[in-house]
Amino acid sequence: MKRISLISYGEKTQIGAEDMDNKLIQMPKFEPAEPDPEKESLKNFLDSILPPKIVHENGLIFYHFVSCDSAIVNDILKLHKNLQTQMKVRGAKESGICPIREELYNECFEEIIRQVTINCLQRGDLLNTIKLEMNYEINYYRQLYESLIAFSLRKVLQEKKKKIMLENKRDKIKREIEELQKEINEKKEMLKQRTEEENKKEAQANKDHIQAMKVLKDDNESKSNKAVEILTQPKEENILLK
Repeated sequence: MKRISLISYGEKTQIGAEDMDNKLIQMPKFEPAEPDPEKESLKNFLDSILPPKIVHENGLIFYHFVSCDSAIVNDILKLHKNLQTQMKVRGAKESGICPIREELYNECFEEIIRQVTINCLQRGDLLNTIKLEMNYEINYYRQLYESLIAFSLRKVLQEKKKKIMLENKRDKIKREIEELQKEINEKKEMLKQRTEEENKKEAQANKDHIQAMKVLKDDNESKSNKAVEILTQPKEENILLK
């Protein structure tokens, strides 16, 4: 379906034509008839708040000005119907942030300003001021929103970078712990082996000591027995023995 403008346009004024290279050939200027001051003031105001569109038709170029005709009830109903139709055709969202819906409602508001301005220029001027202020506020909050989004993305990236650094540090510490644990296990194994070796040496030393003590004890008992035997023999036998 063809896109329909919600703003009502009226007369067209040819400003030129297109040559073979699609360049503008301007029409000669002419002095218009003496205009009605009131209507001219209204037209100039409407053109200032709703500038004319440039239209290309059959190689001719026109300025398409907004209509200066008053609106009736049927025009209001038609505007509402066209708004609902364009919302569906262009796929505008019913809720949330939607540039298409914002554009259509802004266009609808401009048509209402046009209709009000025709009946009372001062009211139209006030509505146009409200529209400009509203657009200013919307643009401000849009910039604020975009700034917050950019700030949030920067914070997310910073936190992600910090997370990666912490994860790398954690992995490094884990590797160091594993290496230290491995070294501790090696030291424990070495200590166990050395302890076993020392225990074996101590057991062998005790065994050798016991055997040496037994030899000395047996030798001491033998000498003691021999001494006792010598001391208990008669003197004659001792002399003979000598």
